[in-house]
Amino acid sequence: MLALAGWRLGLDLRFVDGSAEATTCPFGDVLRGDLRDGEVFEQFLDGVDVVTYESENLDLDLAGRIHERRLLRPGLTALATAQDRAREKAAFEAAGVRVAPWRTAEGADELRAAADALGYPLVVKTRRFGFDGRGVRVVRSAEGLADAARDLGGVPCIVEAFVPFSAEVSLLLARAASGDIVTWPLTQNCHEQGILRWSRAPGAAFAHLEEGARRAGAALAEAMDYCGVLAIEFFVRDGELWGNEMAPRVHNSGHWTQNGASLDQFEAHLRAITDLPLCSPQGREPTTMINLIGRLPGRDDPWLTSSGVHWHLYGKSPRAGRKVGHINVVGDAAHAAEGATPSLVDRIVDAYAPVHARASSVVDG
Repeated sequence: MLALAGWRLGLDLRFVDGSAEATTCPFGDVLRGDLRDGEVFEQFLDGVDVVTYESENLDLDLAGRIHERRLLRPGLTALATAQDRAREKAAFEAAGVRVAPWRTAEGADELRAAADALGYPLVVKTRRFGFDGRGVRVVRSAEGLADAARDLGGVPCIVEAFVPFSAEVSLLLARAASGDIVTWPLTQNCHEQGILRWSRAPGAAFAHLEEGARRAGAALAEAMDYCGVLAIEFFVRDGELWGNEMAPRVHNSGHWTQNGASLDQFEAHLRAITDLPLCSPQGREPTTMINLIGRLPGRDDPWLTSSGVHWHLYGKSPRAGRKVGHINVVGDAAHAAEGATPSLVDRIVDAYAPVHARASSVVDG
């Protein structure tokens, strides 16, 4: 999707991917290999002006080597912050973002001490390398804490007081090297088992929170001297925002922008990191993004011919729990009011990204 945006902007692109299942790309050069291999490293950097990444799990030492040779955007500060949940929480607090009370812990004794200080229920997360729910446990008792300690393998963790939230939202912003910032409407999200099922924007029920979210996002981005697209996930509790996590990259909850906004996150990211001017994205009609989890659309699926339905496939083979594409549904008509007959959006969610708690129907609030 970055490649498609770069092609529209007339950029010359190069990608490196060590996966045997790496998606082919007709819009740039694709190197198959590991950047830790010196030959691949040199071949990748040869003639490029700026380097970006699609995962915050990029090895930090390797990122430092790239940074010594080429512009790396977003930079090392953002990457290091996103890779360490304790550092991330501290950055949120420094930017004025409210977060749940938290402690660091390593080993069973420190986990018990943190639980004694915070009380149950609580959330235990590995400090590093968590994604799509991996490395996260909700703990409601001392017995559950012991299970979490065993499951997470004794690695350094953070322990957070559980936030009884009513909704999850995310702010997507793009910041240029000049400091110019543009944002998209606050996006409502639904996760189950740690995997994003759907996102909807604008989240009209949360419009009153947008200005505070923008201020928080701008403060965080400026503190990191950020360049590129940044996603910040929040819980909504008692009508207020509580910071959860950040992602220094284009983000799944921003995929709706491809069809629901005048500027999508992929083009905005490339504009920011290549010093092209940013333009303020204008929202169109309400748009819901539904992840295709574990299965692809069939040619006879009735909604594929519905007005306002746009599907995006990734060229990945389906398997349980794997995101193989997404569908963007644009327009008010596709969203039924709460309590009404299931809408087009709800039917697509049930088919590809089922939410077993049916209270999570795709409606504002």
